[in-house]
Amino acid sequence: MYPNVNLWEALLFLVGGIWVVSWSAERFVDGAAALAKRWGLSPFVIGVVIVGFGTSAPELAVSLCSSASGHASLSLGNAYGSNICNIALVLGIMALVRPIRIKRTIRSFAVPVLAAAGFVTWLTLLYLDGIPRWMGAAMLLLFVNLVRWMMGDNKNATHSVPILKPVRHPWWAVTASLALLIVASHFVVWGSVVSARRLGVSELVIGLSVVAIGTSLPEFATSLAALRRHQTDIVLGNIVGSNLFNALSVVGLSCLIRPVETIPLGVLFRDLPLMTVLTITLCTRRISRCRAMLWLLVYLAYALSLVLHPLT
Repeated sequence: MYPNVNLWEALLFLVGGIWVVSWSAERFVDGAAALAKRWGLSPFVIGVVIVGFGTSAPELAVSLCSSASGHASLSLGNAYGSNICNIALVLGIMALVRPIRIKRTIRSFAVPVLAAAGFVTWLTLLYLDGIPRWMGAAMLLLFVNLVRWMMGDNKNATHSVPILKPVRHPWWAVTASLALLIVASHFVVWGSVVSARRLGVSELVIGLSVVAIGTSLPEFATSLAALRRHQTDIVLGNIVGSNLFNALSVVGLSCLIRPVETIPLGVLFRDLPLMTVLTITLCTRRISRCRAMLWLLVYLAYALSLVLHPLT
């Protein structure tokens, strides 16, 4: 799967990839903030529509390929596992660095709808033993209406969007930096895996650390860059938007291509319930460091459960 290179070459790709990820994430946030100011949109809406959806492009590609090749159930694990990582790991680390306030509209509408979607999906899987095409279409319809609501709920929200660096062509900056961010993230994962193998690290440790974190590297790097610029709305928009995109659009499109007929026990009794519970914990005015630490402990327990009790 990975080219046969020596340790120093792998470390070079790893260090270079990390630098490119950091640089492109900062350009991505600057471009997103510039678009928010130009279009009169709130940083949260930009975070949802552009940052959140954009950083979820790898999950969409993986899920659609899995569904088209006859492995539709894999798309569920991919989407829900990514959502768990986004909240418990990515947002947990961000809130540990700096506590984050959650606006009323987010905790009173967007988050409850996402939690309700998770619960309804769980009931559907439990009683229908799968997800039919009509359910996938309903998910996509809900997703479209949520995006329309967020675009409309933009009043009096953006007259002061701070931009630390002027961006002359924000669309080009967003598009190019996002593509570079995703490609560089793959180089980081590749360099990390090869380096770990050359150093004799076990496959188990590689899977739990490098690969698990690497798949959420675009969300993590973008959120960290936004946090450094005090753009907490973009951080929240990134996580909420990415999770909405994964739970509704990614799963919905996958089920339209090929309905889910066999449900892994891990998705039904571990991944989906945990994702729904973590989503409910976002219904708070402020994400404190104490809550962030609890999320990180939950993610550690979740990662260990994947190895100790791999339900399939």
